[in-house]
Amino acid sequence: MLAETPAELDWLRGKIAVERRAGIDSQVLGANELRDVAPYLAPRFLGAAFCPLEGQIDPLRGTAALLALAKRAGARVAGGVEVTGIARDGAVFAVATEAGTIRAGRVVVAAGPWSGRIAALAGLRLPVGGLVQQVIATEAIGPFIPHLVAYAGRHLSLKQGPHGHLLIGGGWPGVHDPATGATRNRRDSIEGNLWVAGHVVPALAGLSVLRAWTGINVHVDRAPILGEAPSCPGLFAAVTSSGYTLGPVAGRMTADALLGRDAVPPAFSIARFG
Repeated sequence: MLAETPAELDWLRGKIAVERRAGIDSQVLGANELRDVAPYLAPRFLGAAFCPLEGQIDPLRGTAALLALAKRAGARVAGGVEVTGIARDGAVFAVATEAGTIRAGRVVVAAGPWSGRIAALAGLRLPVGGLVQQVIATEAIGPFIPHLVAYAGRHLSLKQGPHGHLLIGGGWPGVHDPATGATRNRRDSIEGNLWVAGHVVPALAGLSVLRAWTGINVHVDRAPILGEAPSCPGLFAAVTSSGYTLGPVAGRMTADALLGRDAVPPAFSIARFG
């Protein structure tokens, strides 16, 4: 994560201090060290936060792999089936779907940006929303960016995929049509995102953009929402805005809470919302 001003560098020092207290191997790089580690960057940066263990994942391949592991562990998956109601039926929940009713002793709401809508079917209010964000892909070139690059002062996420395409994002907004549920790109977001990327990596100049797409990301107020709802025993939530980063630990904490092995820390508990 890059710093172009002294204020940004001070902010990164605070960020790294928090990470190091949590056992994450992060460090501050000065301008000279940064040029040695990442010579593809523009020379305007005063320094950066550097985490050698940082990485990236292909969400299509990653999701398929996780789904295969879940099925191997005994999960049954009903794809493309909308949940239309959640109600108590004696000691269990009756979950109404387009394909019939599913009965279960415990239910986990893990519907990403739609978790608030699903929880409301059971009478539970969850402050979860969605933000439309875009990603841009360029033509493929030879490998020259081995890192995931972010920017303390501007919206940017930049990385190079295994086939040479540069993937550029960082929270630039798209447009959502609530009537149809469709999302689309915004030209000004594409132009702004490309300007920031070129400001950081001059070699991007002249590359062709092949495509840009949008998706809806989870929007919660800082902390994940996990655990059992006090007002609706047996109903759990597993919602986080950092899916591949926090998904595994959020899943483990949810499983531990559901099976009675461990409680969710109060800072993340759904009990904050009643």
